[in-house]
Amino acid sequence: MPPNFRYTLDWKSKKYTCPACGRNKFVRYIDTFTGECLPPEYGRCDGEVNCAYFLNPYKSGYARNVWRDKQGQAATETIARRVEPKKEAFMPAEILAQTRGGYEINGFILHLLGKGKFPFDWADIEKVIELYQLGTVKHGYRRGAITLPFIDIKNRVNAIQVKQFDAETNHTIASDFLHSIIHKWYMRNSRPLPKWLSDYLENEKKVRCFFGEHLLKLYPNNPIGIVEAPKSAIYATLYFGLPTKPTDRIWLATFTLRGFDEVKCQCLKGKDVLLFPDTSKKAEQGNRYGIAFEYWQKKAKEIKSKINDISFRISDILEKLATDEQRKNGYDIADYLGQLDWRRFRPRPNEVGHNKAEEPQYDYPPEWDF
Repeated sequence: MPPNFRYTLDWKSKKYTCPACGRNKFVRYIDTFTGECLPPEYGRCDGEVNCAYFLNPYKSGYARNVWRDKQGQAATETIARRVEPKKEAFMPAEILAQTRGGYEINGFILHLLGKGKFPFDWADIEKVIELYQLGTVKHGYRRGAITLPFIDIKNRVNAIQVKQFDAETNHTIASDFLHSIIHKWYMRNSRPLPKWLSDYLENEKKVRCFFGEHLLKLYPNNPIGIVEAPKSAIYATLYFGLPTKPTDRIWLATFTLRGFDEVKCQCLKGKDVLLFPDTSKKAEQGNRYGIAFEYWQKKAKEIKSKINDISFRISDILEKLATDEQRKNGYDIADYLGQLDWRRFRPRPNEVGHNKAEEPQYDYPPEWDF
């Protein structure tokens, strides 16, 4: 047989006992891939005149069966690779660290400090920056944009959203992700991607946790508020107060309307959760609530049926306040709070003779007393 065949007669080997005539004239077949002999019946007897025993692995079906077995094994391994979940990759902590700073050019922060209707104190802004680990894009076409990291309860950076806001109105003018910006830089400069980025780009979903989820580990006993956008979570924190005691609400964001799902809510077991969906158009004219409200209301019931130790409430404050035009534009809690003086949400200074043991008094509109 030609030498490139996998199975060949091993003429150099010792002679074996022929299974037919019993003489030591039998040459066995070997597997050139492994160097091992085939089963003892495969070979050729030298006593061709008196015996002529010859069993060929190609004619007997042996080679075909081995090939089929190999194909089946390869197919099984391929299927296993397909069904085996891909290992999730995360953004390195160093990348997050590089975003910190640059707040003097950060349009969102500048609006909160001076451009807005009711500028905040730097002390509160500094605290909220640290709380959510907010940063800035310092160079390139997104210079001045705020970075909004999605850090899970295990302190892993799932994604870093990049948002450019108009400093005058604090409305979004552009949106991106930091990994996308970094990827474009490598491609534009014909540079090989770092391993972390190659691995990260393989993730089917980039945002796999709540914005602010890492706070659940820092404040394990606090009640939770959930909004859609990180901007809304930041505004809610600035208005309703930073966490200083176990009764202060921790504000998280889902990233999108449909980002409120069972997978993300696994971290909320045992929590008291208040939902604040954005305003939206009504599915039908006679409907009481908007599409977004109804979706979160239905979703909360589904999640509760699977994770029964979560307590969900859903606020309809925005539904009561929203005009048709505001619904059309998808007003969120930040849009409404931004029109109110944040100082009204702080305790009033004690008057003479006021009993300090009593509950603190506030001056905000009664509809925000939840």
